[in-house]
Amino acid sequence: MATESLIYIYRPPQTYGVSEFLANQVKAQLDEHGVEAARIVDITDASYLNHDHFDQGCLVIPGGHTLLLGESLSSVAVKVKAQVKQGTLNYLGFCSGGNLACRDLQMGEGFLEENFLGLVPEYAVWRKGEDVVPLYSDGNEKPYHVYANNGSSYKISDYTCRYGEVLAKYEDDTVAVHVTEYGRGRVVRTGVHPEVTPESFIEVHKTAKIEIDPELREKCLLMDNDGRKELMTALFNSAHIIGT
Repeated sequence: MATESLIYIYRPPQTYGVSEFLANQVKAQLDEHGVEAARIVDITDASYLNHDHFDQGCLVIPGGHTLLLGESLSSVAVKVKAQVKQGTLNYLGFCSGGNLACRDLQMGEGFLEENFLGLVPEYAVWRKGEDVVPLYSDGNEKPYHVYANNGSSYKISDYTCRYGEVLAKYEDDTVAVHVTEYGRGRVVRTGVHPEVTPESFIEVHKTAKIEIDPELREKCLLMDNDGRKELMTALFNSAHIIGT
């Protein structure tokens, strides 16, 4: 898929502003990577994805509320899956967006099985209570820190091992960032938020109406900007937004 293709960023209004804030963080990262604004299409209504003018490109689902995002996309899930499978659409999901690409999401002992796209056959696992986490990538002996806001890890089967690549892991060796194929398309999932910069760390908590304590402010200082930037570049490359 050509890197000049369109980038569709989905931010439905029913996610209480969190997805909009995180979508703006993604757009800021696209700008930092030299992506022209003319390639970016903001979508606030999922029905847009059913229109004939919905051309090839990459669908970006930012973080927010997994259940609300899934419900809002339920009417277009069949078409999205078909386009990814045909190779006319790639998929890049951040946190909740990454969860939706999975079969379902494990939260504690239970599973949330409704309105998931199922672009990969495995499930995601919710990581409760994590805010800033260390990640490990190939070639980096030392960890780098990124924003998580709970976050998710991904179960990996033989299928996704064969057709995919792990881009980053948590300290417990579970998968944090992964890219795989679905038919002829690519599915990129990140259980963390590398789009959130150290500077916007406090702002995203205010947007989500989460109390900011002194310890949380100190953790902001752990965030490694170079590591975060390298991970963002890897995500955009894997989704064929930039690069070859």
